Amino acid sequence: MGARARLILAALTGGVALAGCSPAPMLERLPTSLGGLPAGAPERPTVSQRFPAVHDLPPPRGTTTLTDEQQLKLEQDLQALRDEQESKAAADAQADLTAAAKAAADNADAANKAGAADKP
Repeated sequence: MGARARLILAALTGGVALAGCSPAPMLERLPTSLGGLPAGAPERPTVSQRFPAVHDLPPPRGTTTLTDEQQLKLEQDLQALRDEQESKAAADAQADLTAAAKAAADNADAANKAGAADKP
């Protein structure tokens, strides 16, 4: 294979590789089952924007920020709720331990009675 043929082959391979990097127009025409755009997708704009709108400011907020007193009250409320939940969880855990200990004691008593009944 000559140098010229290698150069042509390299140029064709490079062209195919570069063409494969931007399949967006082709993907738009594919059916949804093959990975194309879904049926409800909005149409692509006919004219793209030259630059992004970096100087457009968002609209002003409808609400104001919290004052220091409001922030402190919310933090205290959250702390009170957290403490309440922790105390309930601790009480539930203690109740579970008590129930498990009582069940174990009942099982031991039943086993002792069964063992005593077997012996003459």
